Amino acid sequence: MKYILAILLILATISLHSQEYSISGRIIAGDDASFLPGATIALLGKSDTLNPHYTTTDNRGRFSIHRLRPDLYQLGISYIGYHPQLRLFSIDSGNVNLGIIELERKVESLDDVEVVDNI
Repeated sequence: MKYILAILLILATISLHSQEYSISGRIIAGDDASFLPGATIALLGKSDTLNPHYTTTDNRGRFSIHRLRPDLYQLGISYIGYHPQLRLFSIDSGNVNLGIIELERKVESLDDVEVVDNI
């Protein structure tokens, strides 16, 4: 009887640890809704900070990361010329679709421009 109970406990533990999920989403420009291909996606789990996941968006701004365990995650998104974003979310018992994420363009202007000619 002890052995059967031990085996059932081990099998239950293995099934809990073998559950893997995925996240997906799409990154677009907030000003004109254009796709942002090549945006960098970084994912860090709260309980596994030594094993971050990285990917980039495809030519239609889509991304996905697979083989994730239930946890609280922080998603970082960056793209040249746009403000980076951080998102917190959790994976509990299923795949997560983050939907459309809009990045806002960085606008930088110069106060003065001085042109000097040394002839």
